[in-house]
Amino acid sequence: MNAAAIRSNRRKLLILIAIVLLCAVGYMLVEVDFSNPKLFAYAMKIRTPKLIVMLITAFSIGGASWCFSPSSTTPS
Repeated sequence: MNAAAIRSNRRKLLILIAIVLLCAVGYMLVEVDFSNPKLFAYAMKIRTPKLIVMLITAFSIGGASWCFSPSSTTPS
């Protein structure tokens, strides 16, 4: 790969990482009551494991689709 393609791929990866982080923060904080610390802690207690499972599932599906795609199994 040439330098321009590598730079382009890195830029795309950084944009995707930023979007994932923004969505994760949005998921954790949307419609959370910040005025009551107990309700906030309860919401985080429920949402944190769900977010972790969603991220693991997303990476697993992405890895499986990359692993089993026809272009990755053909010899060069």
